[in-house]
Amino acid sequence: APFRMYKKFVHEGGISTPLIVHWPAGLDKPGRIEKNAVVHLVDIFPTLMELSDAEQPNERNGVAVPKLVGESFADHIQDANAQANARTLFWQHENHSAIRDGDWKLVTFNDRREDGWELYRVHGGERTDRGETRNLARKHPDLVEAMKAKWRDWAESVNAIPFPEKRLMPAK
Repeated sequence: APFRMYKKFVHEGGISTPLIVHWPAGLDKPGRIEKNAVVHLVDIFPTLMELSDAEQPNERNGVAVPKLVGESFADHIQDANAQANARTLFWQHENHSAIRDGDWKLVTFNDRREDGWELYRVHGGERTDRGETRNLARKHPDLVEAMKAKWRDWAESVNAIPFPEKRLMPAK
């Protein structure tokens, strides 16, 4: 509570988790609650690298190191007045999938079905619906199609679609 779904789902109840940062020497205002940052698990490592002045190697033991996909949120740790970052986030767990693009989130229980996507305005003024209670997919069909296309492009780029029946297996 208060969000729908839980654990394996990519609705807000399954993905919204608090993050507690303890760093007395580095926090701008200890004890504050940051509500503006939109971060993902993939952002933790880039944040730690930035805060420690580490650089990502291009290779390790002769093997190329993939580029990090996350973004540092060090500015939100070090500056209580940091602005929210506008970005697009993607999820897929089993066949539960979602894309958050700005104020909007498109989510489904089954990414194999074209008609199973739900649209919510999870941020943005009075009509914010983080609880995902007002599905706006029928009201904004063009936005649904545009976000689905963006999600599919991402899913194909990371070999996440379709799940799991036809994933490309690496050559041995």
